[in-house]
Amino acid sequence: LQNLYTTVHFLNSDLQVAIYNGRSENVQINQAIINIEDVANSDHVQVFAQLNSQVNNALQYLQKTPLHNTADNLLNIANSQGSAGIDLNLHVPYVESDPVKVKVDAHLHDAHMNLKSVNLDISNINGTLTFTEDSTSSDTLHAKTLGYPIQGLMSSDATSTRLLVTGSTSIHNLQKQFSFLRGEALKGQLNYQADLRIPDDERHSTSLDINSLLQGVVIDNNTWVAKTAEQSEPLHLNFQFDKQNVYNAFMKLFCALTKSACAADISVLEPVPASNFFLVC
Repeated sequence: LQNLYTTVHFLNSDLQVAIYNGRSENVQINQAIINIEDVANSDHVQVFAQLNSQVNNALQYLQKTPLHNTADNLLNIANSQGSAGIDLNLHVPYVESDPVKVKVDAHLHDAHMNLKSVNLDISNINGTLTFTEDSTSSDTLHAKTLGYPIQGLMSSDATSTRLLVTGSTSIHNLQKQFSFLRGEALKGQLNYQADLRIPDDERHSTSLDINSLLQGVVIDNNTWVAKTAEQSEPLHLNFQFDKQNVYNAFMKLFCALTKSACAADISVLEPVPASNFFLVC
């Protein structure tokens, strides 16, 4: 804690410290209350605070708290920018072996995120993320990616953090993002649902499921695989992301959209860095 402006109150057997301004690491403290009820017999300290920070700074700050696993995972998969207002509620026991109770509400205001593995920008992120010592959740998150608005909900279970996304995009924007999809055969727009799972155990890969009916997509190549915009063609894709198979995952996407002759076992394709996408037709 640095540059604090604070007052200390002794209220009968209680102690209360009010912080009106200050900093902790790269996080701005707008106000905070540190409360110890019945000092002589207390077994914990209660902390309530309102903070303000850049998103990446806030995640780096959380790396030094009981929420470090969640912060580590988010920092590993994405670079983040933008500001966040943070409401902090801590129940800190004196005995180190006793569990710390944590509730953090991070209010995102037009934040920006870049998913490292696919260099995908997500902008105008607004909503509230809630972290506790054993869970992650959110209200409805609003953002924009691939040129269109999306909505998302974050949750967690005993093994992973999950982000459910619904949205739409155009083939044109997909082709701008992923150069190997470029061609004249694909046109139109599509709605999709995405389910991203980030495991707590870093030895496991992040997974992504994508579902779409492909309504609105035209495949115009004068063969039996052609389809009109009105036709439905259920699509389900499952990707396992790590540094070695990002290329293979998006080759699956290309094959699914074009229904072209592809290897039955995509996993036999030679992995290449995500920045080196190319396709020769």
